Amino acid sequence: MFSWFTTKRVFSVCSILNQREKKTINCDKVQSFLTKKYSLQNSKYLLTLPLGHGLLSGHKGVVNMKKRKIFKKVLLAISSVVLGLVVLVSSVVGVTVNKGYQDAFQEDYYLKFEDPREQLIALALLAPSSHNIQPWLIKLSEEEKNEMTLYINTDRILSAVDGDFTQMVFSSGVFLEYMNEGAKIIGVDLEISYFPEGELSMNPTLEEVEQTPIALISYQAEDLSPSMKIDACTGATERLSYDEGVDSSLIEEMITFNKDESSTLSFVTEDENLTKLRNLLIEGVEVESKNEAAMLETANIYRFTNYQKNKYGYGLSMESDHPNQFMLTLMEFLGITLKQSWEQDGVMWLARDTKTINSSKTFGLIQTRFNTRLDQIKSGIMYGKIQLFAYSNGLEMQPLYQTLEKYDEISYLNDLVHEEFAQENNTIQMIFRMGVNSEDVSQGMRLHVEDITKK
Repeated sequence: MFSWFTTKRVFSVCSILNQREKKTINCDKVQSFLTKKYSLQNSKYLLTLPLGHGLLSGHKGVVNMKKRKIFKKVLLAISSVVLGLVVLVSSVVGVTVNKGYQDAFQEDYYLKFEDPREQLIALALLAPSSHNIQPWLIKLSEEEKNEMTLYINTDRILSAVDGDFTQMVFSSGVFLEYMNEGAKIIGVDLEISYFPEGELSMNPTLEEVEQTPIALISYQAEDLSPSMKIDACTGATERLSYDEGVDSSLIEEMITFNKDESSTLSFVTEDENLTKLRNLLIEGVEVESKNEAAMLETANIYRFTNYQKNKYGYGLSMESDHPNQFMLTLMEFLGITLKQSWEQDGVMWLARDTKTINSSKTFGLIQTRFNTRLDQIKSGIMYGKIQLFAYSNGLEMQPLYQTLEKYDEISYLNDLVHEEFAQENNTIQMIFRMGVNSEDVSQGMRLHVEDITKK
């Protein structure tokens, strides 16, 4: 740092320092030296001011005390503001709050329960579901201690985009596959009877959904070896761009999962078909991003703070969008404090998904010959198998269901995607993207066992 001084001014500063700082500096010698050195008694010349040096020593410099004090005050003010912002953001988002909404992801969570049925439920809770709505309700039998019945919880549904409950039934299939894998982990064998009291109709009333059991589940103790570790079940859906597609050998292995002649699992990887499918999927996101009912429904289940996540335990959050913890916290703070309109949310969602869809080089399609409720359950089971396989092999995947929805504004896209990609008049039950991504995201929300069980 530099400042201009005359020799007279230096003499004055020197004197002041002697008085205030109780220093002994020969000011006459300093002034004499400067005069001889520069032959300019009152001219201005450049002197170096060493920051933090509180004393004028010979000809080496003069400390500007006033500037030093101002600098300290500014630095203190900036530090106070930054600290205040950190405290504010942390308190609003709940950074230090215990993340109970992630309990289900703990490796020993299922071991906290003595009843094997509750252990199975704890493992099945790791299953992904549409909008992470987790629409499951389990009734534990009092008479048969090894039985339980799965229902759809009508308190957690998506009426705007899933009026016929197809996504809820599909999600129930994923849940059952995770439970089946969990059974191998705890060493029991499951027996599952689908729709034990008859299939749910294709356009049911809310009352019918409440009263129709999806599956009757029982178990027998067996000495089974788990086909995959528990940590393979704990991945999080990543809504990020994928760096690479899926290796052809892994695709071939996944295709072998399908043992049902009435269904098919296929993958789109060729450039021409990729472009067609990407365009249809992006158009589906665009249509939904401009649908007020759909966007408000999504906004209603979006959780920005850890307080909200702990309170609800289901719904959407920003974990899957931000691998960086600092950016995640900042975006959650902005989301809760600067609330946008549903139209603005739609614009941001469309921009994000356009980028991620265009980055993807591998898409999967699950199709069935018919479209019964049992077909939807089995498709969900297939999706669960693929999801677990993906986690075990370092792959990421994300469902892209918009073009398959049936509400009026988007139904034309359902027809278009079937014309282009359905085989032999099949029904496409799910489209998803897969790939490799080097970044990890935090786990999202899961309910607790007691949240979805009743006796």
